[in-house]
Amino acid sequence: MKRRGIGTAEGFQVPQVEVRKQPTAIEPFVYMLEYPFVVCTECRFAYVAGEVPSYLHTKHRYIQASERSRIARIVDSIPGITQ
Repeated sequence: MKRRGIGTAEGFQVPQVEVRKQPTAIEPFVYMLEYPFVVCTECRFAYVAGEVPSYLHTKHRYIQASERSRIARIVDSIPGITQ
């Protein structure tokens, strides 16, 4: 595991976290219960649910469109996530 510095989102300073190299259902994102957003493990910035589809479309075009949609739906369904 590597420790990575994480950026900020909507005024929240996200602390350094351990990023595990295990695949998740929302990869390239991780979700931490302490925060109302997901963090991209590749760019190290946080995103609210409403930003996920366009972010994936522009920055992660290597992910197939159907997979990007599936990830966005899962992120959108996380209880308590900021829209």
